[in-house]
Amino acid sequence: MDDEIDKIIHKYFGCDKYCDADYYKRQIKNINKLGKEAIEKELFLWQYILVVSSGIDGIILSLQFESPLSLHIRVIFFLSALSLTLGVLCSAIVVHDISKLPKRLLENSLAECNRSLESRTEMEPVFVNKRKRTLVFQIFSCCCFALFIILYLIYSFFRLFPELV
Repeated sequence: MDDEIDKIIHKYFGCDKYCDADYYKRQIKNINKLGKEAIEKELFLWQYILVVSSGIDGIILSLQFESPLSLHIRVIFFLSALSLTLGVLCSAIVVHDISKLPKRLLENSLAECNRSLESRTEMEPVFVNKRKRTLVFQIFSCCCFALFIILYLIYSFFRLFPELV
């Protein structure tokens, strides 16, 4: 990272000894440090959700019942397992997308440094927004997990009281 910053600064100032060169280096390092911390916290949350939900998915899918169940109960079980699996897949996509944000943050901060060096102005704040795909999959995975809980509760109820079906 420092090599890229030094190249950009050297390109505009001709040497590394220009007094403002340290300002740009500090700004980029601060932007990347704070941005990475925020991204890592969100990434940790989604990784935790992925691990827990995939573990529950494995447990749910490995359940084998020997007693014959009615078609309705088996369909509800299938739909609950399907919604949990879709939630796991969506959260895996979210984890992948969030893991790419630090690279985009560095690219955006280098572009802002480049722009501010050209105009010899102070650097503006640099933000990296999530892609629309990431936001859609975040919402969809939360909906799938909520649907799983509802369907699994219904399945458990009818499993305990099969005479109601």
